[in-house]
Amino acid sequence: GLDVDAWPNVSIEAHAPLPQRTLAATSPAPTATPPRTGSPDGFLVVRYRSLFAGAAVERIPELQFQRPAAEIEISHARARELGIRTGDQLDVRSNGTSKMLAARLNRRLRPDVVRIADDHADGLGDVVEITTP
Repeated sequence: GLDVDAWPNVSIEAHAPLPQRTLAATSPAPTATPPRTGSPDGFLVVRYRSLFAGAAVERIPELQFQRPAAEIEISHARARELGIRTGDQLDVRSNGTSKMLAARLNRRLRPDVVRIADDHADGLGDVVEITTP
């Protein structure tokens, strides 16, 4: 067996010393970059990943209802200017790609920003043009 008395200097309560703390090197202050905005003819795209996105949801037919709808969120104020109402089909174009997405008005968006789920933003660039068919 194991003879514990043969190890007189070993203690179960022994602790390893922690390394000395050093102050983190300070990095230079980031330079201010101007906020990105859409052009007068286009909208800046904000993409988001849906909570119910991914392979598991895509493979199970019973979970398809949880996938994000094919819609584009647009500022309520800008939609009023353009005569767009919730549910209107919009032609969203960028980089030679065109998609038909339903309008959804959002009072919290800036007028030059639109929001699209990753599932429906494939092929679209950072700035898109929107027209009603």
